[in-house]
Amino acid sequence: MAEHSAGLGKYWNGFKEISDQGKLQNALSIEVTGQEKEAKIAEYLQLDIIDTREEALKHLDEFSGERLSIPGKFADRKSVHFAAEEVADAYYGAEHGNEIFFVFPAAFIASQYHFKGSLDGGRGNKYNDVWVYQKEQQGIDIDAGIAFIPRSTLVDKKTGSQYEINDKGEALINEGNRQKVIELVKKPGFLGLADEAASVLGKMNGDTLSKSEIEAQKKIEGYKRRLSEEFGLMNPELQTAVMDYDFLNSLPRTMEEGRLDAEVKQLLIDKRVYFKRAESDLVPAKEYWEDHFKEHPESVPSKVVYYDGDDPTKVLDVWKWKNGIRKDAKDADEKIDMRFPKNSTDFGMTSGKVPQEVAEESGRFKTLAAKVIEDYYDRKNRTPVEGA
Repeated sequence: MAEHSAGLGKYWNGFKEISDQGKLQNALSIEVTGQEKEAKIAEYLQLDIIDTREEALKHLDEFSGERLSIPGKFADRKSVHFAAEEVADAYYGAEHGNEIFFVFPAAFIASQYHFKGSLDGGRGNKYNDVWVYQKEQQGIDIDAGIAFIPRSTLVDKKTGSQYEINDKGEALINEGNRQKVIELVKKPGFLGLADEAASVLGKMNGDTLSKSEIEAQKKIEGYKRRLSEEFGLMNPELQTAVMDYDFLNSLPRTMEEGRLDAEVKQLLIDKRVYFKRAESDLVPAKEYWEDHFKEHPESVPSKVVYYDGDDPTKVLDVWKWKNGIRKDAKDADEKIDMRFPKNSTDFGMTSGKVPQEVAEESGRFKTLAAKVIEDYYDRKNRTPVEGA
């Protein structure tokens, strides 16, 4: 997956596949394993769009040669990525309000695997990214952790999704929402309201207890009422979505540059109202998954927590607190040293250093991939025998 938004709007059975296998695997292992390993390596290296053998070998060398630890290179793709002390649903999330996630003890990761990154966490930070190097094909046993599954989220009885899914496995776009926002923006007088609202939103700092913040929130609620009374936008979700500083503040330029469609689409995606919700045959998520586990008892994780709440990190915090998994007050400001000298890989982004076993595995992959490249271009360049 080249970017965090890859696969947006597609229906994925990731949790079912993970629970069936009983382990977490890194991206490269998933993509190039199986009986057709050589063919999958060729596909993974995208040999079909590389013209020559020499270019392909250069591409392979960049991927699995020196500086293995650079994002996108071998060590990255051979790692299972975790966030420490939080659920990084903003970067790796599924459907908002329907996220399934695994939690593992930091001490287990630190003692059993080579890893790169801080196990102390870095909340809300895109660099809170712990690379855990799994051993070849072994994966990380999910029964060493806990699976958190939504309890009450209403999902389609057949798919387990909150959204309507078509025969191609794609979530249906809510064209009505998109059209309503575009029509709203184009109505006379809306740009004036947008300018007023943006000036208020731009001064808000998230301190919900401060007098100024409370007054600002009252003004925003007033703007929402105006959206329904003066502009006919009755949907509360869309009213809330539109009250976005970046969207409103940039509207004049957006319209001048002809980017309204694209910006409205991004707004609705960010506010999670872009896709059409399922409306019939709905069941609570817990019921959906318990029915699935009854049909596939071999796939049930050993430890499951069904939860309520739309913020996975807060859910995890509360669960840890209730179960006594927290630092004592006297230790709150102390960092716990989770470094096991033989496992912790403390290196910068440019050094490229990796554990010896990762370097050796890279060498084995490079040898196999080089043969795949040679065979691929031999077949591609072979001249057909006349009359054959």
